[in-house]
Amino acid sequence: MAVLEEALAAGCQPVALVSHGCLVTLMLRELDPAFGFGDWVRMTTPDVCRATRRDEAWRVDRVGTDA
Repeated sequence: MAVLEEALAAGCQPVALVSHGCLVTLMLRELDPAFGFGDWVRMTTPDVCRATRRDEAWRVDRVGTDA
């Protein structure tokens, strides 16, 4: 995801990405392949996820919900 890498390279942190549930799920799955259909089914409106990177590996967690 070029836009995320560009924002991080420019020193923008934290970065917020906002979109429709299906697109958000695809973006989060790109970062963390463990994020999948089951996560999409459990998403609420609104929902908040945090993506954190350690070295080159990303991890996605839902926050602020009853997840």
